[in-house]
Amino acid sequence: AADTLVAGDIATGAVGTAEILDGTIADADTNGALTGASLAADTLVAGDIATGAVGTAEILDGTIADADTNGALTGASLAADTLVAGDIADGAVTTGEILNGTILAADFAAGAVDSAAILDGTIADADTNGALTGAALAADTLVAGDIATSAVTTTEILNATILAADFAAGAVDSAAILDGTIADADTNGALTGASLAADTLVAGDIATGAVGTAEILDGTIADADTNGALTGASLAADTLVAGDIATGAVTTTEILDATIADVDTNGALTGASLAADTLTAGDLAAGSVGTSEVADNTLTTDDLGTGSVNTDELVDLGVATADIAANAVTDAKVVDALTISGGTVDGSVIGGVTPAAGTFTDITVSNELFVDNMLQLGRQTFAVADEGTGAAAAATLTPANSYIEQDCQDVAGGCTITMGEGSAEEGDVVVIVDVVNATDAGPVGVSTYADTATVSELAGAFAMDDFDTLTLMYTGGRWVEVSRSNN
Repeated sequence: AADTLVAGDIATGAVGTAEILDGTIADADTNGALTGASLAADTLVAGDIATGAVGTAEILDGTIADADTNGALTGASLAADTLVAGDIADGAVTTGEILNGTILAADFAAGAVDSAAILDGTIADADTNGALTGAALAADTLVAGDIATSAVTTTEILNATILAADFAAGAVDSAAILDGTIADADTNGALTGASLAADTLVAGDIATGAVGTAEILDGTIADADTNGALTGASLAADTLVAGDIATGAVTTTEILDATIADVDTNGALTGASLAADTLTAGDLAAGSVGTSEVADNTLTTDDLGTGSVNTDELVDLGVATADIAANAVTDAKVVDALTISGGTVDGSVIGGVTPAAGTFTDITVSNELFVDNMLQLGRQTFAVADEGTGAAAAATLTPANSYIEQDCQDVAGGCTITMGEGSAEEGDVVVIVDVVNATDAGPVGVSTYADTATVSELAGAFAMDDFDTLTLMYTGGRWVEVSRSNN
């Protein structure tokens, strides 16, 4: 029966396009399940689209054309600041489209605003930005009222166009006149001395030859006034006195040769006033040259005649060592039996011709010591008294000479001897001999030497009796045995 077939009677997928009557599918039939894929290409027309159904998401970017808008778009349809020059047709913007007061200088192309575009009488100073020149003004149209007070300076005035009529009476004072520009013709001969400020008339103001003796106040000519032009001819004879001559003004060229006398120098001349090598023997007074006048190490043997220097020529204690040049004093100049006290004798053989005895406190031989006859060593005696109890007497031997005579006077107990260092130096040699003393009663005491830590090094203990010897050398900071002799 009509309208009795319901959805449950139709199998899924059983109704195809052939079973559907064209133009009978309604919105309720699709249940919102149709997509664009269900539509034939280009078959969706305006009538198929509900009002307001197409939003920005449904419109393909860049596909809206002028014909699509039908003139219905307004500024509200445009995103802010998205309308660019290319969107505006030439000539489309008129005064109605421009917001009042929004046109800026940057909106005008260079030269775009001409006279026709400017409202007459509306250009103000601020509009010109100082760029207008005289060429912008019509000839003879600038009047006094157009010029600000003090606006016209020398650079605005055309040279040589200021006339006398332009100056108000008394308008030109001293400050307005360029110094040094007033000429004779300007004064018309009306200036007098009263017109000159005190001390302002200078040499250039006075004509050559215009100042005679009548114009010069007596006693007022100074050196600066002459400019060095006065000569001796200008001076009256014998009128130039010492006070007229500046200190140091008189040099050798001003002095007549051979006219300087002793009284002229007033004792003020020094050696610096003498030309080199010009002072001769005749210029020196007898006895005037002492050690202070002789340069150190400059007096040589050649300067002294044989026997020429005696006590009369020398100031007492006036000759110092520095006054005598090296090797200047020969044998002929030295008195016989000379005594040398202090100092040194360098580079000379002592006793090379006539040997004699010599006594020295210390002698250092740097190479070889040669003794022609007998070598005698300095003698030191060393006696150890009897201890008195029968025990050994103890004593310390500190060598002061190279030859030591020891005497142990303790016969009963003998003597135990320890070496002392004292002022011993590396290389010192001592020879110790046990001697018999006249005070010994019977046999002499025996002296026993043994090692002492850091002081002496012996081959072993040594008991010395009459005439036994022990030789030691100081080396390595201690006395070391060289030899011994049991005699």
